[in-house]
Amino acid sequence: YNSLSDATVIDCQFSGNSAFSGGGMYNGGSSPTVTDCRFDGNTADLGAGIRNAGGSSPAVTNCTFSGHAASFGGGMYTSVGSPTITNCTFSGNTAVSGGAIYNSTSQSNVTVTNSVLWGDSPPEIFVEAGTTTVTYSNVDGGWPGPGGNNIETDPLFVDAGGGNLRLSPGSPGIDAADNTAPGLVGVTTDLDANPRFIDDPATQDTGNGTAPVVDMGAYEFQGTSCPWDCESTPNGNIGINDFLELLAQWGGPGSCDFDSGGVGINDFLALLANWGPCS
Repeated sequence: YNSLSDATVIDCQFSGNSAFSGGGMYNGGSSPTVTDCRFDGNTADLGAGIRNAGGSSPAVTNCTFSGHAASFGGGMYTSVGSPTITNCTFSGNTAVSGGAIYNSTSQSNVTVTNSVLWGDSPPEIFVEAGTTTVTYSNVDGGWPGPGGNNIETDPLFVDAGGGNLRLSPGSPGIDAADNTAPGLVGVTTDLDANPRFIDDPATQDTGNGTAPVVDMGAYEFQGTSCPWDCESTPNGNIGINDFLELLAQWGGPGSCDFDSGGVGINDFLALLANWGPCS
């Protein structure tokens, strides 16, 4: 419980807690900095992960919110405050409304950037009043509100059911976020303490900024030892589907551009040389 404080909370886990309001964290008139934290398996009526009230404006970066159960706001509930959410992942949360985020009054103004909100009970974001601005994020069901440059595409988590919310090869969240997001100032690593800005040569940059472009979500994709598995949904085997994908991308950029020089003969030869199961 943070009351009239600006605490710094780093590399912590809030798990298996229960409360009427704010199962993991309750902010009352507080603006803590919350970085590299995991909120999972908490329950509450209002905000199973975090509840913001009394003018709280926490800065939440590189955090995951999963497995929560709430009446309103499975991940976060804001009544009075202006939280900033950057490079976070919300998934597997349930609520009557606002599986990921719920805003309840005209004094709740939430900013979401570079984040993934996927697989929570719909709608992901419910705005009873106030404003939620979402940019460069992947939102299940889409986001019609303020913001822009958002997508609505399966993020291809490694194993969402098993709690692994890292991005798989070919994820639309790779190299797709905003390098200039204010919440990234001074941030150099992701939730795994791996480098935060990594360029994936198999992915065309769709985000904002000069390469390396940051990924969406709490985890940065660190690359793969099998880049030749370049079909839209990699399956651990280099075969005919990868070959057809390479032909479809011929002459341009894409996931089969292994040498970053445009898909061509060198990429075709590399694919043939690595044909078969990924080592």
